[in-house]
Amino acid sequence: GFAPQFTANAQSNAVFQLKTGLSDDQDFLMQLGSGDINFWVTLGTRWIPIPDYSNQPAIGVRIDATVARIKQFSQGTLRLAPFISKKLTTEVGYFEPYGYLPLGLTITSGHYDNLSAFVIGSKVALEDLLPIYFYIESGLNLNQTLSYFCVGIFATFERNR
Repeated sequence: GFAPQFTANAQSNAVFQLKTGLSDDQDFLMQLGSGDINFWVTLGTRWIPIPDYSNQPAIGVRIDATVARIKQFSQGTLRLAPFISKKLTTEVGYFEPYGYLPLGLTITSGHYDNLSAFVIGSKVALEDLLPIYFYIESGLNLNQTLSYFCVGIFATFERNR
């Protein structure tokens, strides 16, 4: 998928993402990005031990690592992000709102920082447009991250996703 990203300090980036299922409760994620941040690559996995079922939301964790180049600095980041989500079906498609709390460690040219953020968003899949779907997401900087807003368009090879 593709998503333009706009940050609170007037920066913009382009994000390309590939996500594939590894099992019913785990998937693999790869992101490539560029823009005001020269480039970045993220590899990660999302594990959902408590699935979305009936009135119960899905609860899981995303673990990822990012390597980035920002101006003249190299940066590495490790993140652990607990999340909750719930798929809501309507006559026109479905919405899947979610919330993440990314926590991690970032290393920039030998300097270490703890990072944290609060992220909310939703996957939006309209029945008439499947297999195309959309994401809308916003992240709030709590410590050493960027606040951002992002709207993305994605395609899936499975109609029921």
